[in-house]
Parts: sequence; C-alpha cells; structure tokens
Amino acid sequence: MDSGFVVIVVQHGEGSGQRLEAQTGEWHWGEPRAVTPAAIAALINYARTHGWKPEEPGRALRLRDIDQAIGLGEAPSR
Repeated sequence: MDSGFVVIVVQHGEGSGQRLEAQTGEWHWGEPRAVTPAAIAALINYARTHGWKPEEPGRALRLRDIDQAIGLGEAPSR
C-alpha cells in the first residue's frame, strides 16, 4: 500500500558526505504536485540552515513534513 508520502534523497556528487532524506507531508492519489528544481534548491537551502553538511561524513539528516518549507504546500494551479 502506498503511504502517500514522497521521500527526496540528496547527496553530494562525491557520494561520501552526509545524506539528506526529506519526507513530504501526505499526498493524496491524483493530487497534482510537482517537485521542481526550485523546490529542490529550497530544500537544500533549508537543510543547510538546519545542520546538513553534505561535504562531511555523518549520519543522514532526516527532515519530515517539509512541504511548506520548500514551497510544496499547495498544488500548482492548472
């Protein structure tokens, strides 16, 4: 069964730094949403201000319900 959540994983290109794992709030079947490059940029900026250090090794930073913080709070207009 699909949980309705989307998990976005970001890691430095070298692959050796701290991973970022960000979970959105629940999305309902058929709800039009898009994870855009602007949303990913906002996620990276938000994560850096909350302690994410992609160049340094360490445990993954896990963020939950990040929709509002990165602009996914509302479905795009059609």
